[in-house]
Amino acid sequence: MRRLFLRLYAVVGVVLLASVAVVALLLPKERTVTIDRQIQGMAGIAPSEVAARFAGADRQAAAGELTEQLGLTVSVLPEEAVIGAVGAFARRNLGEGKSVVQLHDAGPAIYVPLSGQSFVAVLRPGPPPPPWRGPRGVVLAVVVLFSLGGAVFLLIRPVERQLEAVSTAAQRIRLGELDARAAVLRDDASGQLATSFNEMAERVQTILDTRKTLLHGVSHELRTPLARLRFAVELLTVGEGQEKRVDEILGDVTELEELVSELMRYSQLEGDGELTTESVKLDDLVGALVEEARRLRADVVVEADLSAVPPVDIDLRLVQRAINNLINNAVRYAEGRVHVRCELLPGAIAVHVDDDGPGVPEADRNRIFEPFVRGDAARTRDKGGIGLGLALARKGARASGGDITVQDSPLGGARFSFELELPEQESMTTLQKLTGRLAGKRKLDGTG
Repeated sequence: MRRLFLRLYAVVGVVLLASVAVVALLLPKERTVTIDRQIQGMAGIAPSEVAARFAGADRQAAAGELTEQLGLTVSVLPEEAVIGAVGAFARRNLGEGKSVVQLHDAGPAIYVPLSGQSFVAVLRPGPPPPPWRGPRGVVLAVVVLFSLGGAVFLLIRPVERQLEAVSTAAQRIRLGELDARAAVLRDDASGQLATSFNEMAERVQTILDTRKTLLHGVSHELRTPLARLRFAVELLTVGEGQEKRVDEILGDVTELEELVSELMRYSQLEGDGELTTESVKLDDLVGALVEEARRLRADVVVEADLSAVPPVDIDLRLVQRAINNLINNAVRYAEGRVHVRCELLPGAIAVHVDDDGPGVPEADRNRIFEPFVRGDAARTRDKGGIGLGLALARKGARASGGDITVQDSPLGGARFSFELELPEQESMTTLQKLTGRLAGKRKLDGTG
């Protein structure tokens, strides 16, 4: 960063110094021409004519007229003020009523005593115009601005390109391309940033790959000993009164097997396998899942509002698991009512699952989609589960081009919404069909 500052400082300094040099070159020419012209004008003025202009006239008005006519600075001063500013020879001549030409550091001056008055008219060259006045000043300003802007652009643009490379790599990683890296284009602070970013991305990819391998390996290796354990427990010969204990052990084994199965599914979704898509009517799929969910709890009413939606190309296994998880969770946590609804949105299809249970606190609405997080105790108490269901559901939804969100439900509990984007062309066709149906209905009703 210090090197960038020094470069920028040097560029601005050089441009400003060059601008000062241009002004210095222009200034003497402008000043010389102006003074020469004014001195030539002064040489042709008769002192008697100057004195005549002030005879019987307002001194300030006459001075203004001469200033405008001659292009000089004409002023009227008392004799006492003038005598103190000139030499002895000039004072003697002024006392005799003679005009005097006096050279000062600021330039030449003509002193004309006004007859019959105790005042002296003083004629001096006016101040030279600034070098930036007129067309030359406009050109000078344009040159300075463009030079400074061009120099700063040439200095900043490579840094900007380096930052764009880092930003592009970060976007690719966010979309799941974990092997994306930023090209290192410079050896300054921005290049060091790109290098550090690449090292961080490499480390993150290594950690994720290690976690993926560990999940898959552990879950795979646990299946065989768990199967042997279940087989051994089922073959046990137990005495009277020990059946309950054996059932508890089998229940623990079943819970471990469910955990291993969920871990296997999660590790598979962490992979980069291709989706197997097929055309599915989402309302029919949701209807079948609702029928299965009604058998989970007899004390919960599961209602369905399944509007007809167009078929979509999806990975049936992933989407079915995601929606099934949402419906089963709603039935598990509901007090007595669950409502499932399919809705066609602009450019998307949504499946809303509402329950009248305890809901999900706003602070937990992102956490509950993380692995092994089971949310608030009020919603998970005595409900079982290992905290992977919603993580699997969201991963499956996102792998299919959709997403799952949670908010408050009109029933008082939680609303989980599964949204799946429609291809643009398919979405437009669907909207056109709906528009045509509405137009036809108006025509039949006589309201068109």
